[in-house]
Amino acid sequence: IMAIASKKQSVKEVFDINILIGGAAVQGIQTIGGMLAVIFRRAGLQVFCLQDYQSRVRGCHNTFRVRISNEPLYAATQRVDMLVSMNAETYRIHLPEVVHKGIILYDTGQLKPELLLDTMAGIPAAIIAEQSVKDTKLTNTVTLGALLGLLQFDITLLEKVFEEKFQKKGAAIAQMNIAAAKAGYDYVKEHYSAVSIKLPLDAKPQQLRTRPAVKVKTLPKGSMMLMTGTDAAGFGMLAAG
Repeated sequence: IMAIASKKQSVKEVFDINILIGGAAVQGIQTIGGMLAVIFRRAGLQVFCLQDYQSRVRGCHNTFRVRISNEPLYAATQRVDMLVSMNAETYRIHLPEVVHKGIILYDTGQLKPELLLDTMAGIPAAIIAEQSVKDTKLTNTVTLGALLGLLQFDITLLEKVFEEKFQKKGAAIAQMNIAAAKAGYDYVKEHYSAVSIKLPLDAKPQQLRTRPAVKVKTLPKGSMMLMTGTDAAGFGMLAAG
């Protein structure tokens, strides 16, 4: 995070934070990354994501990088400000990429670091999921909540996104995921209050269109879209006729 001055010498706090989420295939890495992208965009931030499919075989290593800023972003970066390690392999492979004083969030059920730093936060994700919603499959949702807690992010944005995402599956599914995320959020708030990154958010929450219909030619001034590279290529082809 840095401050820059305009020609009128007014100071604007600029931040550029890179989050790497890693774990085994089927651990819900894509779900966490995708939800983060939507939440951050809904908060009015610039978002750039890069998903790495090293293997789709069950248990093999996968990563999802989420870069956020209050300034335009045009590419991913290797620097890691926050590492979310859902298994030991992620920690071993990507620890060298973490910057000095970078935050490491890890699952204590999957990883036992030999050296504990004051910028590390360990959560027993499976235990938290079992105690909060009686379902250990929601460890990725617990981790998502914990990550937002370390960023001192407003949890109500996550609640709204869950309600929309699981609208067709029913309110009970949405509420279960919200409860699991809140449990992870509250855990890090209680145990790791000193380990956090405070985002200087001044943007107003946006009404987000994640996959706009092809018939939409323009969006209201100031609105923002979130789309994949495939979506963007398709829109480019349509624009070219």
